[in-house]
Amino acid sequence: DKAVDLVDEACADVRVSIDSVPDAIGDIQRKMMYLEIEKEALRRDAEASRGFLGTGIGAKKPKARGNGASKARLDEVEAEIASLRETLAPLKAQLSVEKARLELIKTLRAKREEITQRVKEAEARYDAVTAADLRYGALVEIEEGLAKALSEQDEAAAQGGLLLAEAVGPSHVATIVSRWTGIPAQKLTEAESEKLLSLEKRLSSRVVGQSEACHAVAQSVLRARAGLGAPGRPASFLFLGPTGVGKTELAKALAGELFDDEREGIVRLDMSEYMEQHSVARLIGAPPGYVGHDEGGQLTEAIRQRPFRVLLFDEVEKAHRDVLNVLLQLLDDGRLTDSKGRTVDFSQSIVVMTSNVGARHLVEAALAAGISDRLEHERAVRDGFTPPGSPPGEMAEAAFDQAREAAMAELRGTFRPELLNRLDAIVTFRPLGRAELRHVARAACTDVARRAMNSRGVILHVEENAIDLAVSEAYEPAYGARPIRRWVEQNVGGVSAHALLTPEAQPGATLNVSVALGKLRVSVVPPDPATAASATASLHAAKRSRIDLPPDGEYDDDDDDDDDDD
Repeated sequence: DKAVDLVDEACADVRVSIDSVPDAIGDIQRKMMYLEIEKEALRRDAEASRGFLGTGIGAKKPKARGNGASKARLDEVEAEIASLRETLAPLKAQLSVEKARLELIKTLRAKREEITQRVKEAEARYDAVTAADLRYGALVEIEEGLAKALSEQDEAAAQGGLLLAEAVGPSHVATIVSRWTGIPAQKLTEAESEKLLSLEKRLSSRVVGQSEACHAVAQSVLRARAGLGAPGRPASFLFLGPTGVGKTELAKALAGELFDDEREGIVRLDMSEYMEQHSVARLIGAPPGYVGHDEGGQLTEAIRQRPFRVLLFDEVEKAHRDVLNVLLQLLDDGRLTDSKGRTVDFSQSIVVMTSNVGARHLVEAALAAGISDRLEHERAVRDGFTPPGSPPGEMAEAAFDQAREAAMAELRGTFRPELLNRLDAIVTFRPLGRAELRHVARAACTDVARRAMNSRGVILHVEENAIDLAVSEAYEPAYGARPIRRWVEQNVGGVSAHALLTPEAQPGATLNVSVALGKLRVSVVPPDPATAASATASLHAAKRSRIDLPPDGEYDDDDDDDDDDD
């Protein structure tokens, strides 16, 4: 039944696509619509600037406002629309040709069926003349015409691809399977190979200061995708380090990169909820006769429905010993049997465990290296004092190696050898230094700027001295980067919220956040009329179409997501 439903839905998709606008044309048409809205807003603004006050003789003409900028932007919009029309014209022509060809093929096939039936009827009546005329006359012409149309269709598909598909192919079935299960059913194309080869770089751009961790994870994923990993076993990691250095964020980034969905691509289990022996039933399901038996386990049911996922076991040291016994089978065999007797395959999943065991050694090493003393030194310099001596430096490599060995020793005393021995890698996360903290603060400001652009159409610019203030005032070595994000949300977000409620903060305005006398200050630069009209039109169009506007170009980078979570 499932196979029939699968083919049926794939056929329905193909049939609907013939009567629908292809994505290649629809995307261009939507973009042209947004530009036409902006063009109309700019045109009305230009007419208002050229209009007369009052009517009749002696009416005064007002002074033009922003005519130059408005005219320049109007020219740019018209040029973009003209360029899109040039791109759209051949696509529409191709669509017309393909529709006409599909209609011709459909008509010829219907005629072939009709004539074939007439031939059978003539032969049944022993009407040899009619049967010969139809079989060797009309039927041959139709077969030749159909063969020619199909040949043209094949040539067009080989040259540049078709906008419309007539038959259901493997790609259509794979799309439906992916829609049902969340499994990435597409083949390993050249583009995906390049994506995997740059996985380490993209992970490092999001999770700053943890290059060793990103390298270890990327290399393990590459081995598995290349077919060199252990068959039947999921890739497994233990992320070790203090809070707020990016352990959970790396797991989220991995889910987003590999499975294209950061929310649905990860199953997060807080192991502090599995501290009791009976909590094992929550993972694999309650036994028969107990409450919740029909619901299945939180772990097995999630992977049974969607095998391609990242499994995140947060703070795994808090789990009960029997829960860890379940994980032993998962890591070794790549499968679990739930309470209903069904075997769930975990071989396509990626298992990530996080732990704070031994993290105090890393924090103490960071304190001994003087990271917090350096920040105190910078606070004193900013306040007008000059402490004696040079600023303290960052943690040396030898100090980190020594702290890592101490953390590993404590880890081996906490977890049983059979669990640690089944892991592909134990990755130690470094405490964040000043450069990484600035990156976290900048990313937090980027989030605030994006929300300001999406909700109000206002550009938010945060000066470097405000970034320095966030790092120096908010960082606590024991808590990692989380206090910095809270500081940015409360302070940068607070002063920006006040400014956004002022009359000057119209769409297109710029908010500059800087530091004066040790405090955050915000100044509002109102937009000119042309910019305000354009920004307002774009904002309304984006809200109507439920599309998130990108942030200002200054914040348009790949590392503007959360990179400080545990």
